[in-house]
Amino acid sequence: MVIYVVKSQRSVVDKSIRMNVNYVSDYIFDCDTLLVSEDGANLLARSTPIAFPASGKYWVNNHAHILKFENMATPRFVELYLESIPLDEYIKGTA
Repeated sequence: MVIYVVKSQRSVVDKSIRMNVNYVSDYIFDCDTLLVSEDGANLLARSTPIAFPASGKYWVNNHAHILKFENMATPRFVELYLESIPLDEYIKGTA
């Protein structure tokens, strides 16, 4: 299983972006990836999913990890795995 973590293409959320909710002027990605939450209380609470498949043209901020896969069957497996395991031992500090 080969997974590429794409970090350099994420965009930092600055004041101008926060002011324009639900709008971006351009996309960063045009491919299939799995987006994984980077931080937040939900990593422990699990009130919403922490992994989301993405495809097509989209923009990702710096609060998500972007995973790309060589085999297109792998993202769903990784998504289900991440949603099923406890993350408590990996999370340090506060959200």
